[in-house]
Amino acid sequence: MLFRITAYHKELDISVIMDCDGKFNYLQQFSLYMQNKGFMVLEQDKEDTMLNGNIKPPKSYPNNVILRACHYGRPIDTTFTQNGVTYKAVQVNRKIYVPDKDRTI
Repeated sequence: MLFRITAYHKELDISVIMDCDGKFNYLQQFSLYMQNKGFMVLEQDKEDTMLNGNIKPPKSYPNNVILRACHYGRPIDTTFTQNGVTYKAVQVNRKIYVPDKDRTI
């Protein structure tokens, strides 16, 4: 199952969107992995609760964690509209996704 995390590293002042598909059995394992790397996890999602926005699902690399986007500073809260429905979304660099497809505006 695909897991996605948006995280912020205060000391480095960077934000990332990371995916994994098979490296961890549970989303919480992925979250702990990122926390152990010094990141504060801001959003954590499974493929069945999120909308990909403008980030295409990755090919499966079951032994890897995949960096999807990064930038200096914190992630940006934004909106994303799909099929006439506007959702609360998160943006890192130019990549946007909807962490929880039930969070509409």
